[in-house]
Amino acid sequence: MGRERDREVRVASERRRGAAAGPRTLAEELRTRSDEELAALLRARSDLLSPVPGDLTALATRAGTRASVVRALERLDRFALQTAEALAVAADPCSYETLLGLMAGDDRAEPPAPHVVRELPRAVRTLRAQALVWGGDDRLHLVRTAREVLAPPPPGATGTSPTGLGPTVAEAAAGMSPGRFQEIITTAGLPTTHDSVTAVESLTALFRDRARMAALLAEAPPESGEILARLVWGPPYGTVPAQPSPPVRWLTARGLLLPTAPGTVVLPREVALHLRGGRAHRTPEPVPPAVAVAAEHRPRIVDATAAGQALTALGTIEDLLKAWENGGPAVLRAGGLSVRDLKRAAITLDTDEPTAAFWLELAYAAGLLASDGEADERFAPTPAYDEWLRSPAEARWATLVAAWLPATRTAGPVGGVDPKGRALSALGPGLDRTPAPAVRHRVLHLLAALPEGAAPDHSAVLARLRWEHGGAAHAQPSAGGVHAQPGTGGAHGQAGTGGAVMSAGPGAGGRSAYGTAGARTRGAAFADRAAAARVSGTGGTTGEVGDVPAPPPDDLRSRLARWMLKEAELLGITGRGALSAHGRALLAPAAPQTAADGFGKLPGTEQEAPHATAERGQVGDRPSASGAAGPRARGAASDDRASTDRASADRVFGAGGATGVVGDTVPVPPPQPPFSDSGARAAAVFAAAPTEPPSDGEAVVAGARAAAVLAPLLPPPLDHILLQADLTAVAPGPLERPLAQMLGVLAEVESKGGATVYRFTPGSVRRALDAGQTAADLHAFLARHSRTPVPQPLSYLIDDVARKHGHLRVGAAFAYVRCDDEALLAEILADRRSSGLRLRRLAPTVLAAQTTPDLMLERLREMGYAPAAESAEGDVLVARADAHRTPPRAAPAPVQSGPPVPDATLLGAAVKAIRAGDRAATAVTRPTTPAAAGAPASSPGSGGLPRTTSAETLATMQAAALTSSAVWIGYVNADGAASQRVIAPVRVEGGFVTAYDHTADEVRTFPLHRITGVAELADDPT
Repeated sequence: MGRERDREVRVASERRRGAAAGPRTLAEELRTRSDEELAALLRARSDLLSPVPGDLTALATRAGTRASVVRALERLDRFALQTAEALAVAADPCSYETLLGLMAGDDRAEPPAPHVVRELPRAVRTLRAQALVWGGDDRLHLVRTAREVLAPPPPGATGTSPTGLGPTVAEAAAGMSPGRFQEIITTAGLPTTHDSVTAVESLTALFRDRARMAALLAEAPPESGEILARLVWGPPYGTVPAQPSPPVRWLTARGLLLPTAPGTVVLPREVALHLRGGRAHRTPEPVPPAVAVAAEHRPRIVDATAAGQALTALGTIEDLLKAWENGGPAVLRAGGLSVRDLKRAAITLDTDEPTAAFWLELAYAAGLLASDGEADERFAPTPAYDEWLRSPAEARWATLVAAWLPATRTAGPVGGVDPKGRALSALGPGLDRTPAPAVRHRVLHLLAALPEGAAPDHSAVLARLRWEHGGAAHAQPSAGGVHAQPGTGGAHGQAGTGGAVMSAGPGAGGRSAYGTAGARTRGAAFADRAAAARVSGTGGTTGEVGDVPAPPPDDLRSRLARWMLKEAELLGITGRGALSAHGRALLAPAAPQTAADGFGKLPGTEQEAPHATAERGQVGDRPSASGAAGPRARGAASDDRASTDRASADRVFGAGGATGVVGDTVPVPPPQPPFSDSGARAAAVFAAAPTEPPSDGEAVVAGARAAAVLAPLLPPPLDHILLQADLTAVAPGPLERPLAQMLGVLAEVESKGGATVYRFTPGSVRRALDAGQTAADLHAFLARHSRTPVPQPLSYLIDDVARKHGHLRVGAAFAYVRCDDEALLAEILADRRSSGLRLRRLAPTVLAAQTTPDLMLERLREMGYAPAAESAEGDVLVARADAHRTPPRAAPAPVQSGPPVPDATLLGAAVKAIRAGDRAATAVTRPTTPAAAGAPASSPGSGGLPRTTSAETLATMQAAALTSSAVWIGYVNADGAASQRVIAPVRVEGGFVTAYDHTADEVRTFPLHRITGVAELADDPT
């Protein structure tokens, strides 16, 4: 107890000293955090736990590595990322007041935006909790790696800053001659200096002085001001001809534009910040965009529509696997399904190819479909498919949904190419997108936060997801094109008198918003790089005006969200675009229905979420908080729904809007300005739902919970059909399985929908006879299950086919045909269509053929006959094909992009181990004794092991055991791994020391010969 009390006192003392003087490093700042704060950091950045750091110094070092920092930046919301970007362009350290000026502006004439002032503390807390920022409010430090990633690149380097700012005056003037720079400060009205460093500081001070800078710009020609206005929001680089125009010469002569290369100039950061009013971003986004409602439907209609689609989903999967039951398509050598087979599957399912690919991937994810592993490898149903068929409808739907929720494979990329240019095929490799489960989970929670029956505007959902993950801002307008000098003409902005042309310079390269395009999403980074290049100013049109807004990037999460919205509709999770009752049941029981009910804290922290206000205020009598589309006409909505049935995911949801909006649509009021009072009250809540998607086990539980809600909505299976005189039968609903199976053999499916129409044909009746049924069996079956009398044409059809069936017998010789009617055999011999069979008469009633019995049967049936196969004994063979099944196969496991989220037990153990290791690494020892003075000096913080003689080690251990004090030792285990530990010896005997190991938090026994040395810990000065 005494040792524990001393340790707590020492830790408290360190925290008091750190709070008074301020931490000097990130490791010192981490030492002042509580165990709960460290656990929150490790939960938010789980990559820091692989493996568990030895101490807090190792944790701080790992938290500053580039891969870990980039991963943490990707998970920030947009305003927190904008805050980090502002810190990257500020001096290090930066005060909170300076940061507020960069985010809200430092123009004294205008008060800062209240939303920015209110939300900036939350953003700073988020960055601190993620160990991206450390230090007090007067000395905020952005970790060095994050600064390197987010700061504007130096002149000559490729890439642009997310803020659109350029290098500082000191960076831009690094290669300039001292004489030229003295001319610049003289022209700017500054006194000459004796060295370049002082000259740079003098010009920088001028640009940062608002009064003097305003006076200097007041003297500028009007054309010069327009040029600056085009460069101020970035890209800051421009090209000039050999003979620039007078406005450009005026700017370059005073350092407002500095040369970086022949023909290239840049707008210094200090000048741009003055012109921007001190703001680092054109449009800060402190609150997330609200998820606007496109239409509102009655909840009962939504649930009924979704339930009907759930039944359709079950029928589609069953039809697909039934078609492949007797041997599916071959597996490509590279894996997956060929384009031709995918088209055939789409025709079988009466849908388009992207939708067919989704059903294939869903069956594969549910473990119902796999490759058989044979030499001639083919796709076939698995044994789990038979069990699935025997389950109730709601249980079968739950199986599909439980496989869909955590699956990382997605059918959206099918038909595209991977980064190496290889085609992506259905059921093939390369379809895993690790963010897919998290996107599905988050979108479902966004839909659940809306009122029941409310269908969201899909573009608003995508905008919300981009905000939550720091996606490129919609309002970075001038980053999309090339900037021309005003007043110029021509397609390339050429001045009429040979003036200068200002265009995007070499700095407008292809670096992504996170510094390295390859460090972003792992699955489809090549598409994200193209989107980032469009936003960052690559490939614009010369002469394009800088006020044209850039289109929102089509990043991976946006594509996944579009695909997810379509898939949820196909599965019956949503109906008419709104989340159904069983769809809501997929979420945790405590999932909030409105933003105000449960969206108050950021995950892993004690921070308040930005404006935890209700999202329900977007429909009915309350105005929408988004600038999305307003009401939609009923006719147009119906046309939209009809036109999207065959469209791919990108076409369906590319422009937003709800599908299936029909007569019960409630118009949505016009939106309010995004930062109005009503808009702030209705602002969407960030971090509303759990950030991690459900595990496989949790998905199964969620599916069962949703199935219980879905079951009352599904119609009971029927045991009857309605026969009609035109040789058709109508099933007015889902049929019982034996009835459906028999009817599927006896008739062909003509159409599907709310009711299924079957058509009886000679071929379908013959198929039933081949399966072992007799004419009497078929008549009895129809009479038993039809609510209407059996039509006479159908009875005649069955009797006529049965009378001809089996008249001809085909066996194996190669093959032979046997018939008691000699005239019929003569007719077959005389038929030209039988020439390919190479028939010859062996006897008056027997024909032999040089082909197989199967081909013989097929050809004779094509000729209009109804032969039957017979065995070697002369018995009729029942043509009941055995269903082909693969060996038992497990469903594909989701692919993780990083280490899994640690649970509370692992976090507690990791924090305890890190604390113990840090105590051992930072323990203060007493000065070495004179006898050991010749030994190499070392201390816990130096990383070296203590060195003492065997006698000194034994004496020190015995003394520590008598006084119950702790000592610092170096220890080498049996594998030769060296470590340092803080132990409290209890007993020393027989060459071993039994001690309490503070590092491992347990009692252990150490061989004395493996201890390299020992040192006594200094007394705590407190």
